[in-house]
Amino acid sequence: MLSRELFAQKLYDTRTNLHTPQQIINAIKHGSHHWIKETDPHQVKALTRGSMLLGDIFLTVAFTEQYHSIGWHHLYLGYVSTSWEKAYQAYSGQSTTLEAALRWSMALVTSLWEYTRQIWLNRNLQKHGMEEEQAMQAITKQKEKIITLFDNFNNNQHMLLPRHHSLFNQHSLEEQLRQPFDDATCWLRLVEEAIETRTHHDDILRTEAENFFPRNDTTSPPSPSETVSMVSTVSYYSSSLDSSESIDVTNYLPSPTSLTSTSPCASGGATNTCSQRTTTNSNSS
Repeated sequence: MLSRELFAQKLYDTRTNLHTPQQIINAIKHGSHHWIKETDPHQVKALTRGSMLLGDIFLTVAFTEQYHSIGWHHLYLGYVSTSWEKAYQAYSGQSTTLEAALRWSMALVTSLWEYTRQIWLNRNLQKHGMEEEQAMQAITKQKEKIITLFDNFNNNQHMLLPRHHSLFNQHSLEEQLRQPFDDATCWLRLVEEAIETRTHHDDILRTEAENFFPRNDTTSPPSPSETVSMVSTVSYYSSSLDSSESIDVTNYLPSPTSLTSTSPCASGGATNTCSQRTTTNSNSS
């Protein structure tokens, strides 16, 4: 119980650093005291009940909603009434915007999570001894992994598909490191799945590219009909050259044996093409 009270005092100090109005701090102390003591809920009333001041009215609503509707234990899990923000805004003055009240509420939830985490770690230490050290090692390892992933993403955003960039853009590194262990674990799992999705996406594109642009070492040799077409093309360009620039088209042809059984000339077809080849060869010689 002593450790819980010490952690609670640190929590109240943190709220003071957040410029939390004293009335709200007193209300949270009051509710936490009765919740820990397991007081009959029907006997728990807000300290500001009956006051007609605007801040007190919002604070009474926030306390009543939290204790009797949402549940006070949910306060330490991050489920807080929105009336807390209205009470903060009313106590802080007209210059405080709704956005500033929302930032305060988020900071409050973070401090509550840290408080419950410290209670959990302290309880583990008392009950399991050395397992506390293992828990701290797991947390340290998790933080190191988060830092590495953020560094990798900052150096190469193409490691993820654009639709998954929000995993790193939604929260800063500092905010992600302050996330509870379970939330950070879920985030790491989402990042790992996003990386696997990117790898699968690249594999699909690579396969399609290989099918569209086959490699030279896997290209099959030309068919006899394609070879005859090559002969005609080379012969045409050879006939337009001077005698000093003439080329020997036989250097570009496959061996005669590869055309013996399937050549159009051997089967009586493509007479014009074959005669053009003969004429060209005789002229070049």
